[in-house]
Amino acid sequence: MLRLAATPTVLKLSDLSRLYATHLDRHMPNASSTSKINATHLKERLIENIPNFTAVTHGREVLLTFSEHLGEALHHMKDNADAEAVNLMHTAKIIRNEIFSWKQNFSGSLSHVKDDVPHALVTFVGMLLEGPGNCDRNTSQAALSISQLLMFNAVKRLRKALLCDEQQGPSVVRHKSSREMPLPVYVGMKLHSATRKKHLVEKFHKLGLSVSYERVMQIENKTANTVCKKYMTDDLVCPPVLEPNLFTVAALDNIDHNLTSTTAKSSFHGTAISVTQFAQTVESTTKQTPQSCCHYIQNVSDAATDIVLPSSYCEVPPCILPSTAPVIPLLPFSLQQSEHNRTNESDWLNMVHKYLSENRDDDDDDDNDDNDDDDGDAHLLMWCS
Repeated sequence: MLRLAATPTVLKLSDLSRLYATHLDRHMPNASSTSKINATHLKERLIENIPNFTAVTHGREVLLTFSEHLGEALHHMKDNADAEAVNLMHTAKIIRNEIFSWKQNFSGSLSHVKDDVPHALVTFVGMLLEGPGNCDRNTSQAALSISQLLMFNAVKRLRKALLCDEQQGPSVVRHKSSREMPLPVYVGMKLHSATRKKHLVEKFHKLGLSVSYERVMQIENKTANTVCKKYMTDDLVCPPVLEPNLFTVAALDNIDHNLTSTTAKSSFHGTAISVTQFAQTVESTTKQTPQSCCHYIQNVSDAATDIVLPSSYCEVPPCILPSTAPVIPLLPFSLQQSEHNRTNESDWLNMVHKYLSENRDDDDDDDNDDNDDDDGDAHLLMWCS
């Protein structure tokens, strides 16, 4: 028959002190309230009264066991440590198999994050954060975020370049596009959109929290080329986030910059168009499936030079003459119109002369200055006629 070796008895002095205090309080209530248990004295009395009983200090704890069990206890602790290491190795192997068998490419959308991460990995991270008994609960956002970062930074084997550069500091890990998670893409694009700082995006990339700056620019250029390709196909510039069958309001306003400039190099004048959509009810907003004017295309160009808008949208005809010597067009003109104008002028002068003649002051008491003025008016009318 096989005989299983008994597990060696190892007791903690702190547990024995609490057990002794409990029994002392049960049998002698007055004694436990007046005095506190001294763990050192209790240890000495146990060693003195129990044969082959010894004490071993382990950190801040004191362990008590029998002398013949001391070797077995040490061997059992070693076996338990090896078993825990083997369990950790098997757990890591299972999780890594789930990570490297999962394929996820960026499709232009940052939604449906739960479907982009293996369920086994999210469950394992959730158990680490909330305990083994919470595996059936809804997945927390922290577990999803940590799982995405684990997927993003996982490598099958450490590269030789990283092994050689350990003395120079941590090196940047090259990430595969087949395991590009939404969280690092969102962090990189959010940082670049808010700050436009390349070094800030690269700093988060070195920390393993974001995609690289080159990848951010590649995604932005690819998205812009996709949208512009849709504009060129439809020959119409329409925001891709607009939804059909919704009440839409547009507002236009001028964009002016440095209006006091005397040249067009430092000034700018444009027009901004804001489009707002209103849902009829709250239920229609929640039930409506999101639709867009275009979809993210993987094989589209990622070069910034290929971003071209329709010519009808970006080319505005000039409103000024193209040269300093303008060409004045000839207009039709006849002498008959000139004769008619001269006749009208003569009629007007005759009417003025008649009016002045009828209203001339015949008073003899007028001074010579008034007479001189009248003579001047008469001469002026005669000259004009």
